[in-house]
Amino acid sequence: MFKCRFTIRVWNFIFGWLGWQSATPSRCDLRTVNQWWISSEGQLGYSRKVIHSLQMLIYSEIWNERNARVFCNKYSPPSRVAATIREEAKTWVIAGAIFLGIILPGE
Repeated sequence: MFKCRFTIRVWNFIFGWLGWQSATPSRCDLRTVNQWWISSEGQLGYSRKVIHSLQMLIYSEIWNERNARVFCNKYSPPSRVAATIREEAKTWVIAGAIFLGIILPGE
């Protein structure tokens, strides 16, 4: 997952939007998503719920893009996927994901 240039670009757009430094772990440091998931707990000064909500949203949208490419032959650029993630994050906050709202800029 972290070797995919598309995925890395999506993460970089999101982290730029949030004003955070590094989007993805080095593929030399962490070999599995599970290791990265566990290592991210408590980082950046936010609760585990906040970080995990954001991670689940990003994974979900990247997976949706992958499915659109494979099954529907439709392609979106990383910037479009990142924009979808931003809009979906706002929707999650409106729907009650108050912890996620803590990290959204201008929300």
